[in-house]
Amino acid sequence: MSILLPAAAVEVVVVVRLLQTHTTYHTDPRSPHYHTRAWSPILSMSFLPHAHNFVITNSVFVEHPQRGRGIELLYNASRMEGVHDSAANEFAAESLPKTRHSSILEDLSTWAQYSSPPFSSLWIIGPESNLAHLCANKLGDYLAASFFFSRELGVDDPTQFFLTIAYQLALHFPAYEALIDAKIRQSPGLVSKSLKIQFRELIARPFQQLRSRGETIDGPRQIIIVNGLDDCKGDQAKQELLRILTTETESLPFRWLVFTRPDIAVHVRGPEVKSTALPNLDGWCLMQKNFEYGCAHQQDAKDLDSFVRIYA
Repeated sequence: MSILLPAAAVEVVVVVRLLQTHTTYHTDPRSPHYHTRAWSPILSMSFLPHAHNFVITNSVFVEHPQRGRGIELLYNASRMEGVHDSAANEFAAESLPKTRHSSILEDLSTWAQYSSPPFSSLWIIGPESNLAHLCANKLGDYLAASFFFSRELGVDDPTQFFLTIAYQLALHFPAYEALIDAKIRQSPGLVSKSLKIQFRELIARPFQQLRSRGETIDGPRQIIIVNGLDDCKGDQAKQELLRILTTETESLPFRWLVFTRPDIAVHVRGPEVKSTALPNLDGWCLMQKNFEYGCAHQQDAKDLDSFVRIYA
């Protein structure tokens, strides 16, 4: 590249290298360096910012797409305080009432490892307790993502729910990360779309694409835990989230474990929320072919929806 300086100056030939931005991801949210980024110093400033009275001739500029920029936008729009092992969540869990259903943890661990369970997801309805936190800790090796709504912590914005889930999935599944990184770079506005569009474009369709290409989700991380949906802002948002979770997640390679309080029934009604109810957690066996509950009633697994609702 030739830089022509004012009269009496000497012509100088300068070679400039443009370094591509690179990103370092730390996958443990508890790490002090979680999702830190190393940016190229050249890209952090204007090109020749203090130069003046010169002309650049015979130059070729090559722009490299910034891989990772879409994931950065996704991270900035998400709410990582909602992840089960965030500092805020771990502190809040200490003050929750102790569950009387801690025995379910072994059943859930078996369910998480079972290759072909008779149902894909569970919706557990009961009084506020530490059960969801115990499950998240117990199933840590099987967790693909988690989100704990909390009005007290200010984690109650429904528009951040699927974004935070998608970001965590991107940490665990590189092929999926590449897809949504490119998609968000091309359409940055996706992070501010409706819940329906966020779920479809950032979660459902990318995994459909991977499946159509013959790519499978390897490894044990198949569980997504959602807690405290009743603390989500807006009755319409609660309704829409439950509708999506109970009707549109069956084709995904994940099992959803959703915890809510009983009062969510006051806000969520209608046939669009589909699930099969079992009376309680006492006297039932998760992995039995015929589900037994109440020590008397039996219901064949083929009659159950993929989303099973249980009252704790």
